[in-house]
Amino acid sequence: MYGKKIKILLLALTSVIMINNTVYSKELKLSDYYFIDSKDDVEPSGLCIREGKIYFISDNSDKKVYNININGKNCSAGIAAEMEIPKKKEKNKINFEGITCDQNGNFYIIGEKSLSVVLLNKKGEVKVTKSFKKEAKQEDMFQKKGEGPEGICVNDKGEFIIASQNDYGKLMTANIVNNKIK
Repeated sequence: MYGKKIKILLLALTSVIMINNTVYSKELKLSDYYFIDSKDDVEPSGLCIREGKIYFISDNSDKKVYNININGKNCSAGIAAEMEIPKKKEKNKINFEGITCDQNGNFYIIGEKSLSVVLLNKKGEVKVTKSFKKEAKQEDMFQKKGEGPEGICVNDKGEFIIASQNDYGKLMTANIVNNKIK
């Protein structure tokens, strides 16, 4: 028997309108829902799509990227990649919270407690940025208990947008330069 069954929802947008490159929708309808069967104790935290497949990070401090396989009404999670995090970086207790990928298929995973970004390339190589705690403090972000990065995405310019959890209305933009968030 598999571990937890996690319910995921797939939503379909209807009546989509685009004005000045901004997408608006009049209605959001439930398209379908699934329970994810997984051998691991997964808690999906952040989703991204790479080459037509759905990937997620689990919010349980493991070092794996999972993919979601949907077949009819069956949905399962498999391990797509396991990461070897350098020992000196592990002391920061990397707890993944969000995932995105770039046009080259590299995954970028945000660490909630470490305030760092993990780059996992298609070859399975891992790089961890230095913590951006100093930059976050300058912007008065992620300073209180329960505040931390919740999501990450990359725009067409290669800039990262990092969303805050429990620090309402705040986004941080960043670039990775020489393995450091700028």
